[in-house]
Amino acid sequence: MVNRPDVVLTLVDTDLSTMVTAMQAKDRGLIRMQDGSTPTAVQLEHILSATAEDLEAAKDMWKLHMEQVEYELDHQLRINALVDKYRRESDGAKTPLRVLASRMTPEDRSEWDRLWDELGDVIAMTGSADQ
Repeated sequence: MVNRPDVVLTLVDTDLSTMVTAMQAKDRGLIRMQDGSTPTAVQLEHILSATAEDLEAAKDMWKLHMEQVEYELDHQLRINALVDKYRRESDGAKTPLRVLASRMTPEDRSEWDRLWDELGDVIAMTGSADQ
């Protein structure tokens, strides 16, 4: 049987630990979504009707998600290391990143720009170069 995308997406959005707890307690009411909400009737039907193929596809999606998170974390840690090299004791927590970047050597600035370019909009969610 081919996996069903709607079921797979529901599985990815489900808090897996609550599924295990619900199975052990034989109580479907214990199943929760990642945001802590109770699954809708449609979501519960998806969860209960999941096949091995659906579960495998959801596992593959989680693996891809984790790879992306690790990639972003690695880049963020490298950016933080660059920023920390140029942070001064007199800098406040709100010192604009552009000020810190302006203090960098040409080599570090090149690495800074490369890391920002690679991450693109991902970094924009955690801070802006114009701040």
